[in-house]
Amino acid sequence: MSITLPTWPAGAMQPEDPFNEAMQALGAIVNAAAETTTNTPPATVLADKGKIWIIGTTPTGLWAGQANQIALCTAANVWVFYAPQVAWLIWDKAANQLKRWSGTAWVVFTDGSLTTIGLYAARPTAASSTNRIYEATDVQERYFSNGTSWVVLPSGCNELGYAEIAATFSTASAVAVDVTGLTVTCKVGERPVVISYGGNMRNTTPGGFARLVANANAVNASNLTVPGTVGFLATSRETRITGLTPGSTYTFKLQLLAISGGTAELYADANDKPYIQVRNA
Repeated sequence: MSITLPTWPAGAMQPEDPFNEAMQALGAIVNAAAETTTNTPPATVLADKGKIWIIGTTPTGLWAGQANQIALCTAANVWVFYAPQVAWLIWDKAANQLKRWSGTAWVVFTDGSLTTIGLYAARPTAASSTNRIYEATDVQERYFSNGTSWVVLPSGCNELGYAEIAATFSTASAVAVDVTGLTVTCKVGERPVVISYGGNMRNTTPGGFARLVANANAVNASNLTVPGTVGFLATSRETRITGLTPGSTYTFKLQLLAISGGTAELYADANDKPYIQVRNA
């Protein structure tokens, strides 16, 4: 059998002991979902009872000598270990991947299809994935392995983040201030990103100007400027940004300032909402 379960002889005085042990093993292995794969045993509490971890190849501490095994928490910092058998499947929650024991290592399970799904940081080496596609769900990109490197596929325009507001924002500051509610934080991939933003603006004083600034990680990427008018002027713009670090998290936001006095206003209501959208190119 692929799972070695304890048995008990007929007439045993305490059959609940091997029975409970068998149920514990089944609970840990069947349709299993591990918290993560790591070499370092976490500090657990009673509430962690029943959770499992995949042990890495160089474990330490209480896991020393248990490389590649499955660690089941049975009490605070108390562990039971199970040696994996060929073809066992476990979902790695932290990596967002289904892993299979090959007999020598835990590998990403691909079910025979050409596509593997996971996080960007968990993408396997290109050499191990020749002629396969990897879809990184956190950065909304797909890659093809030519056996040497991963090539990003031409499928852009996927939204990474979006924000809008329904209340007018105003400032008399001559220094750019963050527009409350118009900030997006997202992880980027290997493609450039596009910031799309807009809204109805004005400066309340003739001769003054209102400026809306698109900011990427504290760097001004572009802006929209309108003169002082009685009414609001509709504005919008898109800006393409390159040179970002793949797999990193960036903050994109809109800022407003008044130039040459007056008050800069960004109008909003339930039907007319200033916005910022971030998508890959």
